[in-house]
Amino acid sequence: AIERMRKYKISQIPVIDINGFVGSLDETDLFQSYIQDKNVSEKPIREIMGAPYPVVKAGTPVEELSKLINKENQAVLVDLGDGRHHIVTKYDVIGAIK
Repeated sequence: AIERMRKYKISQIPVIDINGFVGSLDETDLFQSYIQDKNVSEKPIREIMGAPYPVVKAGTPVEELSKLINKENQAVLVDLGDGRHHIVTKYDVIGAIK
């Protein structure tokens, strides 16, 4: 997960297993884990990850979606159908302000 975040220059990522979304990982989770144990890259993701991001349907108004982004939820997943999702962050919401 750390390598993927570096490669794509992203600060948060949903965690998925065969059952679907099971958690989330962001810079804060990694930083807190690093403070506790410098070998954070050796830890299983399940020991570091936070709760899964909320999921909303495509077409959800930005105003409604933005209310779900807070300290506990750094992002929201938008269900695009066919198993595809788009991650929306506070930066995306700010970019949508006109």
